This record gives sequence, C-alpha cells and structure tokens, in this order.
Amino acid sequence: MGTGNSGLSENLNDNGLRKLRIDASCVRGVQTKITSLNHTWFVDEPLAFGGEDSAPSPVEMLLGALASCVVAAGHFIACEMSLEQLPIEVTVEGLIDSARFFGKNIEDRAGFQSIAISINMPPQWSPENQTRWKNEVLSRCPVIDNIMNLTEVTLDFAGESIAFGTKEIR
Repeated sequence: MGTGNSGLSENLNDNGLRKLRIDASCVRGVQTKITSLNHTWFVDEPLAFGGEDSAPSPVEMLLGALASCVVAAGHFIACEMSLEQLPIEVTVEGLIDSARFFGKNIEDRAGFQSIAISINMPPQWSPENQTRWKNEVLSRCPVIDNIMNLTEVTLDFAGESIAFGTKEIR
C-alpha cells in the first residue's frame, strides 16, 4: 500500500513545480530495480526479449502509468466537481511493433503506434458533467500530457550531455 502523498507538499516550489527522481539498476539480466522517494518495484522483459517475465515490461509500465493516472486524475476531478464517487475502471491497449527493438526495422518507430483508453463508469452523471469531467481528465493527466506532447529529455553518458525531445527521434 502507498505511503500517502509521497512528500508532495514538501517538494512543491512556489510555482507548483515538483522534481521527481527515479533510480534504476540492473538486478539480473534485463530485470531492473526501480526506486523512487518511497517505493521500490521491478521491471522485466518477456522471455522473447531476454527477460524472465518476472515483472511488467517497460512498455506495460507505461500503459499502467497511463491507466492509473486517468483513475487518479478522474477521482480528484470528480471530487473537485462534487460528483458522486463512482468506481472508475480503465483499460489501456497499445499497438507496438517490436521489430525496431530487435534491430530488424529501423524505419518504424520503437514506441507505440497507437494507444486506446477505455473508461468504464456507471452513467449516473449528467451528460454535461460527463463531458466536463472527461475534458478535465484529458487536459490535466500528466501522463497523457507527456505522451501527447514532446518533453525535452537530456541524456548524460560518458561525460557528454545530449538533449532531445524538441524534434522526432528515429
């Protein structure tokens, strides 16, 4: 079970910005131990990708992050809107071509070609509230924002720093 707000209030600056840090280390083969402020978890690859299939893969974690962000944002926004709290069930499916991962196809992207989010909730809110809630979730979920918009990423490796994210990387 989680430990509350993960230090949210004490890590916010005056502008609402919060710096998060994740550390990852190889455990065995491609199995990776991930550590954040209050949590530790593991990521692995399926057998076909050289892993032991002992934990979700990185792309499964991305889809899981998306689904959980929709649930969390949805709950928070429903509270803000004083809407009846309904169980939010989210299914996320992604279409990905693994050929680039294996170095067999360098023309197509390595990431998801499409992602579909399905939200299942009892239709007890008015159509206007459903539309407002959905639009708020889409505009305020940070994981959706990071998937939909370029984010600058800096890679520091062997004394060299490379920034990318302002253009498409292939």
